Amino acid sequence: MIATTCQHKRKTSKGRDRKGQQRWTCKDCGVCFTNYDPKPLGEMQVNLDKAKLALRMLTEGMSLRATSRTTGIDRNTICKLLVLFGHACQRFLDDRMHGLKLTHLQFDEQHTTVLKKQARLTVTEKAERHDIGEMYIWTCIDQQTKLTPSFLVGKRSADNARRFMMDVAKRLARPAPHTSDAKRPSECSRPTTTIAGRRDTRTRAVRLVRSARARL
Repeated sequence: MIATTCQHKRKTSKGRDRKGQQRWTCKDCGVCFTNYDPKPLGEMQVNLDKAKLALRMLTEGMSLRATSRTTGIDRNTICKLLVLFGHACQRFLDDRMHGLKLTHLQFDEQHTTVLKKQARLTVTEKAERHDIGEMYIWTCIDQQTKLTPSFLVGKRSADNARRFMMDVAKRLARPAPHTSDAKRPSECSRPTTTIAGRRDTRTRAVRLVRSARARL
């Protein structure tokens, strides 16, 4: 059994269980318990070293199928590994990325397609499904440190732009100059977003430049 109430520190070994885990017996109360090793991959049975190798290959630019052939890991297992690793990265960002003193942030988004192209979606799918079709990875990177304090995966909408900007704002210790590619969702979010509690007038630079070009 696993002892959840015994807090005594005097223990002696008592063999191993059927899974090979070390069993212990408390010398004070006689309770038998097992200290299970932590599982960084959860319920996945893939070897940890192979999982690290697969993630390293993917981050270096190898395709999913090429990584599967090289490591011998099934393609579906690699997809589950990517999801697990992505959630772990999100938790790391939420725990550590606060009070950042960054100098200059560059905002951009990367385009991809999930399941089918946007033109192939039906009217019902466009109204109800927000996880297929054209998807964007919203990113920002610091000019000096190359740090990416936050990211967001979703549609290219004004709502996602505001959510992403507010998430970045709460991670900064002070307002920081930032630029973007001046696409409409990002543009409409910045003038209504305060950075670290104060409005940053430099966020209007892109809109003013576009207005000046329109007058020429």
